[in-house]
Amino acid sequence: MGLVVALALLGGVVFFAWQKSSSVGTDSPKTLTIEELYRQDNRLRPVLAECQFDGVFNADTTDIPAILASKLDAGAQLEPQRRARTDLAAMGDEAAEALRRVFDSAMGDKWRNGVVKNVLGVCALSESDFGIPIAMDGLRHSAPDVRGEALLVLSQHPRKEYYDAIEAVLPGFKLEVHLERAMRGLHACDPERFTRGVEGWIEIAGRRNGFIASVLVDTALPLAARSRDPKIAERFLELEAETDGLMHRHRSYLLAPSAALGNETSIQRLKDQLASDEPQVRFHTFQALEAAGRVDDGYVLVETGVTPSERATALGTLLDTSYDAKRTAEQVADVIALARRSLQDEAPEVREVALRGLVKRGDGEGLAHLMQLLQGDLEERALATRAMRDMLGDQPEAADQARSVLIAQWDNEVTGSQRPEVMISLLTALGAVPGEATGLFLADTAELLGENSVKGTSGFHWAVGQVFNAGPEARTVLRERIKTETQPLRRIDLIQFLWQDFSDESLSILLNILEDETKSGFERLYAADRLLRMGQPERVLPVMKRIHRTSGDQVLRSGLNCLLWAWFGPAVT
Repeated sequence: MGLVVALALLGGVVFFAWQKSSSVGTDSPKTLTIEELYRQDNRLRPVLAECQFDGVFNADTTDIPAILASKLDAGAQLEPQRRARTDLAAMGDEAAEALRRVFDSAMGDKWRNGVVKNVLGVCALSESDFGIPIAMDGLRHSAPDVRGEALLVLSQHPRKEYYDAIEAVLPGFKLEVHLERAMRGLHACDPERFTRGVEGWIEIAGRRNGFIASVLVDTALPLAARSRDPKIAERFLELEAETDGLMHRHRSYLLAPSAALGNETSIQRLKDQLASDEPQVRFHTFQALEAAGRVDDGYVLVETGVTPSERATALGTLLDTSYDAKRTAEQVADVIALARRSLQDEAPEVREVALRGLVKRGDGEGLAHLMQLLQGDLEERALATRAMRDMLGDQPEAADQARSVLIAQWDNEVTGSQRPEVMISLLTALGAVPGEATGLFLADTAELLGENSVKGTSGFHWAVGQVFNAGPEARTVLRERIKTETQPLRRIDLIQFLWQDFSDESLSILLNILEDETKSGFERLYAADRLLRMGQPERVLPVMKRIHRTSGDQVLRSGLNCLLWAWFGPAVT
């Protein structure tokens, strides 16, 4: 760190120390012991609370899939159940047998429908298709909400042969969420067959005040609008002309296939509808144009849309579709030019979408505008921060430039006005700039801010959070800092953020803390609690059991006993 930066940081500490001292009374607070500090920390209170389980944990833990599957049953605590769902889904075929056993045991018990849904939820999360037989059985369940969960599994792993099974249960659904889910599942399984069925859904659709009121039609038409089949396009035109009670949105989607095939009349009608006084008509027309592959016809909505929301939505769609391989260089250039013009839109949400899209592309004008905003007022810097977050990971030169701009602003502020809102704004913006250099700057800032209050927490804790926000390379700094940090609650701060990284490196760091007998039992227990939330029970469980058996630290041993019961013991009924 350079001399200017070091002096700037010292200035920041002087400011925050003044801010804290100005709010403290004349009475000196009682000095707490380290144990008292641990016990008063809200992060440790849950693991130090009275345990609801009796006895020493000695359950058989050789079959991890079966143990995790048991957490889907009633009586399991919320966090172990959430983690079990994720871990079981990641196990794939290895978890199939255990999940099937739990599913079968609950299938005929009306009081355990939640268990059935939990199993189906795991099947839907998994990239493996092991859950298809379970989902097929779930479609035969008497409860609509269970059948709805089964639909998610089939939609995640669609095949043509599942179409009949989904169509068969469609009439049994009443709730809109289930009807929409079924329709999307049908489309995913067989788009062509689904599109051919649209006419039938229109024929049976109910009417309200003379207009079609049908969740099936409302869901089906936007999906079917992407058809490029000439016969479908022709038939949709006929339906649009001959069907009474169609809403404007229905007509837009029925026109889309023919517009995609170059029908000038359909194209012009859709363009005309973009000028409607009705926001919903404009929205659905733009969606129909996008489905037809004619998103460029919607440029007018970005520049003339009545509400900021529709201008931002249209611009975001144009920017997203500009990555389509079918887009020509000229079309991409037009989108970039439109985004550049939108940087001057009166609405912040439109400017943010425009800037984010340009920064993502590494556009020179967009990046220059970003740097300008980073040097602006609080609102401008906040917009720039949101726009660049997660966008600079593969643009190291732009990240370096943003970091330099912000650190220069920090130097000026802490050696000048020392306005707290500006200083917080600058550090928050740095949290959106990836790179190890960002992590080092913010970690050094955290050390110097120490216990001075920033946004309701200690300056150290808050600044460490910004290090975490700065991404994977910055987080390497946290992993190095915890190796040398000696202050007990600062170590808890570091653990609090490291576990959320979910990386193998961070998991190894926390395992080392758990095994380190020189560390406080309170810290080791908190590390164990966080490790359980990181997954990989095959790595974590053996270490926890061994330390539970051998540790002489009563706080650690008692806490581990309760964690083992909650995460790996039988459910409490």
